[in-house]
Amino acid sequence: MVEFLRPPSEINHSQLRQTHDACTQHSTQISPISVHSSVESAESFFLFSSFSYSLTMTDAPFWKGRWQRGEIGWHQTEVEPRLVENWSGMPPTRVFVPLCGKSLDLEWLHQQGHEVIGIELSEIACRAFFEERGFQPRVTTEGVFQVYRAERYTLFQGDFFELTPEKLGPIGAVYDRASLIALPRAIRKQYAEKMIALLQHNAASKPQVLQITLERIPHDEQGPPHSVRPQEVEELYGSMLNITRLSEETLPEKSPSGAGLKEWVFKLDTKP
Repeated sequence: MVEFLRPPSEINHSQLRQTHDACTQHSTQISPISVHSSVESAESFFLFSSFSYSLTMTDAPFWKGRWQRGEIGWHQTEVEPRLVENWSGMPPTRVFVPLCGKSLDLEWLHQQGHEVIGIELSEIACRAFFEERGFQPRVTTEGVFQVYRAERYTLFQGDFFELTPEKLGPIGAVYDRASLIALPRAIRKQYAEKMIALLQHNAASKPQVLQITLERIPHDEQGPPHSVRPQEVEELYGSMLNITRLSEETLPEKSPSGAGLKEWVFKLDTKP
């Protein structure tokens, strides 16, 4: 069960912006991972918070503070069913996962034979991902990034918008479950332009994107998570990428405002 964060009237916003460089992380070894139901997935998928807060990817203190305090309602405790449904059997490739956190989806992708490349702002999240799997990653400083490597995992700790195609290297697929919807509308355009640039750099390998979004009905601009309608996905990516709607599902849960919720899943790929 994901807990709602406090409403705006109870939030100490100066405290939200404080960051700490150290955190004691207690974790256990993860046994073979399983997939949960759509209802359980939805519950942990969309409840990042119960208040509206204007964020950008450069608002590092906010996100780092959330990790430091363990306020990570977006983190699912089991694998995303839509990932398994759509990518089971996909030939092994290099999969890029933006804003990856310590998601169990990374482990599932790895188990399918993929090389997993993630980028995450929080040092706590990067370290926790490897600690919870008993790995001792090799950590190097590469420009503005701390880079964690072990097995077929590479996690860049830093700002997504600082990642260059050369630093990322070749990719065959992108998995976006919680990145686009984490950003306010004004920043989503910048995010999409950056993603398109990374994809175009890898055009020869014809990478595909599995894009999951959440829509609140009626639509509003609250978040995170932010409501992203199919029309906006078309606006952001349609001029440069082919967009295929794979599924839509009306979720039984309601948002904190009482709005209805719909989950959309898209396949994006480069045009010829």
